[in-house]
Amino acid sequence: MSRASYRKERQGTDWTFETRPASPPFPWGSAALCFVGGFALFVILAGMVSRGGSEVLPFVALFAFAIPFVMWKGPKAARYRRPASFVVTPTAIRVAQNVGDAELKRAGIHRLILRNHVSDGELAYSPASTSTVCVGSGFAGMTAVASAVVATALSDTGRQAAAHHMKRLAKVSWRLDAESGGRAWTLAGGLDESTAYGLMTEVGGLIGMRDAA
Repeated sequence: MSRASYRKERQGTDWTFETRPASPPFPWGSAALCFVGGFALFVILAGMVSRGGSEVLPFVALFAFAIPFVMWKGPKAARYRRPASFVVTPTAIRVAQNVGDAELKRAGIHRLILRNHVSDGELAYSPASTSTVCVGSGFAGMTAVASAVVATALSDTGRQAAAHHMKRLAKVSWRLDAESGGRAWTLAGGLDESTAYGLMTEVGGLIGMRDAA
């Protein structure tokens, strides 16, 4: 699994930041349980059909391989997880968008904040002290969704494996947002907490942000 990183380059008074997200973890526990559950399901269903199991093999393969793949590369894991670049000047942050660059004026930036869409964690920028991570109940909802099919076959073990995967995914799902004009502009995503916090500290220092209210 590749680690998250960022680099910066100075051009006069401007700083260009380029970030690379961490790759999402593979759900080994859920994959193993899906394989075991799929094999057991194949044995059971094979005895109920007339062709020795060939009719149910596609369904079993879907059960055994599709679920771990979705947990690994699906929308939840892929969200915000892409390389990004932005420019910080003494008076603004320039963010590259699909429809062109957006410039967030320093006077209009309400705060810099780290967010985690998997764990519902938040960490606001504060140059004078260490902020506190506020973790919501995101694990409960996502675990229920991710483990629904696995838990049908292997109940508690399936839920535990899915919960463990979600915790691992949350560790590399931090993003840095700049709030301006009544919306959040994502500067970078798919980061671990240390990389995200370092990025936020550098950006906040360069643009002269004060403590978050």
